[in-house]
Amino acid sequence: MEKKNIEGVRINKYISDYGFCSRREADKLIEDERVTINNRLATPGDRVTDSDNVRIDGEHLAFVPREARPKKHRW
Repeated sequence: MEKKNIEGVRINKYISDYGFCSRREADKLIEDERVTINNRLATPGDRVTDSDNVRIDGEHLAFVPREARPKKHRW
């Protein structure tokens, strides 16, 4: 069986890596048609690279450093 060389990462991981929300929440955003990639609606499983233009509710996805993200405490 051949392995395909697929570039990029899945859209839900890309959004969660940028600190916007979790992967599961990103899946819900995609299902609600709130995410676009290069001015087209995203579908679950789409792959993106750093050169792609990802927008959520029309706003460009901006990177939030890990230090600036809210901290989650487990008790």
